[in-house]
Amino acid sequence: MEKGSQVKVLVDQYVSPTLNTNLAQMLIEIAERRLCGIFHTAGASRVSRYEFAKMLANVFKLDSDLIKPAKMSEIQWKAKRPKDSSLDVSMCSNILKESKPMMLEEAIEAMMLERQHTKSACKA
Repeated sequence: MEKGSQVKVLVDQYVSPTLNTNLAQMLIEIAERRLCGIFHTAGASRVSRYEFAKMLANVFKLDSDLIKPAKMSEIQWKAKRPKDSSLDVSMCSNILKESKPMMLEEAIEAMMLERQHTKSACKA
């Protein structure tokens, strides 16, 4: 998109976008507290890949008109993909104290702050 190229993005596949640093913080808390069980450590928002791409384009000030909707049935998959791979993070939201799953808007804001911090640290 930065080069003006169109991108096809799925409107009918749903995911739980996850900020890597939020994921790491959740895993550290689970390990440090020695919590047992199955924890879905992902972002707290369920969105289509298309919605996610549009949101990122707006945040990064890219031309969102370059994002073209596509359906899963139009893609030539080598392996089957689920329509919905979002995760139920309610257990993490309820049990974790320090590092709860982030909503997408919060995660994008945190990512932008991390990028700004990294850029300024690299200049120093």
